[in-house]
Amino acid sequence: MPDIVHEKLNLLPPAAAAGGSRGGEESSVVIFNKYELGQLLGYGAFAKVYHARDVRTGQSVAIKVVDKEWILKENLKENVIREISIMCWLRHPHIVHLHEVLATKTRIYYVMEYAKGGAFLKKS
Repeated sequence: MPDIVHEKLNLLPPAAAAGGSRGGEESSVVIFNKYELGQLLGYGAFAKVYHARDVRTGQSVAIKVVDKEWILKENLKENVIREISIMCWLRHPHIVHLHEVLATKTRIYYVMEYAKGGAFLKKS
């Protein structure tokens, strides 16, 4: 599992600065040896969402990164468990699919279907 830097709003592994490079391309971060993280898509009160790519299949995904310390501090453990349960259960063409949930000691990673088009509430 990747090492995690504990800094407010920095939810990436320290390898972000030292990721491997491929023939002149920018460095990249691969987490859990499965997903190559890309650009930040957005952030909210307790999470950041990144575009990522499954290194095995090349499929684009979105990864929501949540800080466990913040969840515990704000007493939101039940809410997170409920959110994950509901996302696993729901199947609808207008709701992004949750592929898997991964975790380290300090972070939870929701690997979700990538929905093109930007934020739902973003004005054009």
